[in-house]
Amino acid sequence: MADRRPFEKKYDDIPTRWKVSGDIVAYIIRRYSKKLEDELRMLKEESLKLPRFFRDRRTDEEYVYDLVDGWLLEDIICDAWLRDKILSIDSTVEITHMGTNRDRTLQKFNPRKITTEPDFAYLAASKQKVQIELQVAREARPKEGYDMKVSKVNRARKSGNLFLWVVMPEDSFFFLDPVSDITGEPRTNPLWGGKEVYTLTPVKLAEVGKYPMAGSIPQKWHAMLGLGT
Repeated sequence: MADRRPFEKKYDDIPTRWKVSGDIVAYIIRRYSKKLEDELRMLKEESLKLPRFFRDRRTDEEYVYDLVDGWLLEDIICDAWLRDKILSIDSTVEITHMGTNRDRTLQKFNPRKITTEPDFAYLAASKQKVQIELQVAREARPKEGYDMKVSKVNRARKSGNLFLWVVMPEDSFFFLDPVSDITGEPRTNPLWGGKEVYTLTPVKLAEVGKYPMAGSIPQKWHAMLGLGT
């Protein structure tokens, strides 16, 4: 069952678990608690008109909660966690895009206006442009692995973006290069409406490695991230 508790109860222990700023996390929680309140109030005046597959079996209220919840978690990961991890490795990095400067507009009618831009971007000291897309797993899948839509992987390959995965129940993370790390043939996932997906198998995940959110970004990923070069 989906966890739709108030945000302050759901995420209040993140600063302790991830060793990040409590002030930043508290600000993000306040921001999106107010955003959710406003969106739910406006929903009473104007309901969603998005295609049904965007909501699955969720009510309009559940869809709005999940969307705002996703924005909140993206901001915590990008602004409170990833920003500090990157700057602790290379303080000369110029961050050009992260959660709090994204357009957080709820699209009620036109799904084509739902943005697909990267979640975090910066210029490394070498002037290399690094763009990162966030993937969040709300449940650990040690036996099944993790699925990624073929369309999302192909878009990342074309744009040169990297993936940052955060596995919430484990408080762990890993990075993926969509070209070298995502291999094999795609398969059809019936749980995703028959969409084609790439599966990150347990064997591949063991090869990539997962690391605690409370720790630093391992050196093996520094070159890929354009850091310290």
